[in-house]
Amino acid sequence: MARKPKIGICRICGLKKPLTEEHIIPRVAGGGTKVKLYDGDQLLKTIGNGDDKPYGKIKQNGHAEYTLCADCNNLSGRLYDEDFADFFNIFVQQIPLRISVPKGVNKDDYLENKVIDIDVTGTKPFNVAKRILVSFCSVEHPGLTDRRPEIRKAIMDKDYQPKTDDFSLYL
Repeated sequence: MARKPKIGICRICGLKKPLTEEHIIPRVAGGGTKVKLYDGDQLLKTIGNGDDKPYGKIKQNGHAEYTLCADCNNLSGRLYDEDFADFFNIFVQQIPLRISVPKGVNKDDYLENKVIDIDVTGTKPFNVAKRILVSFCSVEHPGLTDRRPEIRKAIMDKDYQPKTDDFSLYL
């Protein structure tokens, strides 16, 4: 029996349409692999030292939600996913391999004054930022782009470049 499509309001264009599965981390960046998701209080247990072990929800196909229509999902994938994947994979795959904290040394103290140079030549920072916006739209409650139409414009217009003299982006 075929599954009935989920109809809802797309979190980017704001139109009522059939919604498609949007991977919060794109598949091209490894977002289609098994993950364990935690609620807020459970997430805190993952960093605690207590005996209370966290539980989470395992998602076999990665963290994905039915929040975007096919047009917006395909647009963001076609325009931004490859640049985001290049950028994301540098931080996920290269940086942890370069950091080796000596035994007995506090990791935060060790990393406090360290600088790591990563070559991101060829990466388009606006495309990376736009893909991050798509992810925020997918996990944020509905109506974000209605309240902030500039976000919708930034995502849907591939040539859009915001004025950058009044904000900063830190990683």
